[in-house]
Amino acid sequence: MLPSKVRSIGTLPQHRLSCGRPTDMKLFTGYIGGVRVTASWGRPRWSDTDWETLSPILKSFQIPPAPLCPSPTDLDGWLVGSLDRLTTLLKEHTPVSRPSHHSKPWWSPHLTILGREFHKASKMARKHGTPALQDEANISKAGYFKEIKAAKNKHWSSFLLGATPQSLWTAKRFAYGRTPPRFPSLPGAETPQQMNKVLLDHFFPPKIPFSRPPS
Repeated sequence: MLPSKVRSIGTLPQHRLSCGRPTDMKLFTGYIGGVRVTASWGRPRWSDTDWETLSPILKSFQIPPAPLCPSPTDLDGWLVGSLDRLTTLLKEHTPVSRPSHHSKPWWSPHLTILGREFHKASKMARKHGTPALQDEANISKAGYFKEIKAAKNKHWSSFLLGATPQSLWTAKRFAYGRTPPRFPSLPGAETPQQMNKVLLDHFFPPKIPFSRPPS
């Protein structure tokens, strides 16, 4: 579907992701496609796509002309726009799966790729231990956790903007965290076992042996 100029994209110079680490176009293309295709909150069920309705639409789909003699930035922008139009069209005819209870609504395929690159760089640095690989692993780590923090902040801001009276208590719990466990404060008792012994000794003291008074 893409022109021949784009199919030879593997020969283009290297680019950088937001973490500042060099990456080839295979990774960059996967990032574009991944971000545009996969939703961060529930995944598209591509096996249930309405291809009967979508097929004639795709046949008439036209990719915008590629810029003449483009710079890497211009070519990246053209790719992003083209894939954005195509994947938006696909997702409009594809149902979304119900997210798991353990899903992170702020997670994205971009973070998945950065995480893989971070673990790969860390593994190479531990294996070979050269200064260049150590620097690369540190840069990858800083960029990965920076993107995680930015994604959390963005999701939190979006959540607050769309908060309703019913969700304010949820926002308060997220902001202040859960209430710490409330244990009674007893002198000389710091652990639950010690508290148990102090309470038993207080409410159920040992019986005093009975002794008859002298006659």
